[in-house]
Amino acid sequence: MLTIAYIVFSLWTLAGAMSDFGIGTLHIKVNESRLISPNGLIVAGDQIYASEKMSVFSPDEQGFLILYATKKALGVADGKLVLADGFQRAIKVNLKDRAENGQNVVLFNGDRKFQLCADDLIGYQSTCDGAINVSLTYDSLL
Repeated sequence: MLTIAYIVFSLWTLAGAMSDFGIGTLHIKVNESRLISPNGLIVAGDQIYASEKMSVFSPDEQGFLILYATKKALGVADGKLVLADGFQRAIKVNLKDRAENGQNVVLFNGDRKFQLCADDLIGYQSTCDGAINVSLTYDSLL
């Protein structure tokens, strides 16, 4: 029981230190209500993969998604989600329109449509093999 309290306290402390918008994870949906498996997103190197494991992100005050561990922004390059040092091609989360379940829609240039590729990479306007249109949500942990 003490361990759970410590984890919750640690997450709460990290969220307060990172931004006013807390920390959270990203999830993949085929439509507005149906998750797929794997449904989490994990960062490996500078690429973003579908996985059962999840990386922790924190939106900044403008809604740009920042990987907590590296402070790099989630962005798009060559039709794939990547980590970027700048915000010119960065992905935002819509912090104003939070759903009742605590999820926020993830947008790139105002568009919510992404692709899950056969190699588990996440694409944007991609023609990758086996592409399935998906949406992404940001789920706050606190």
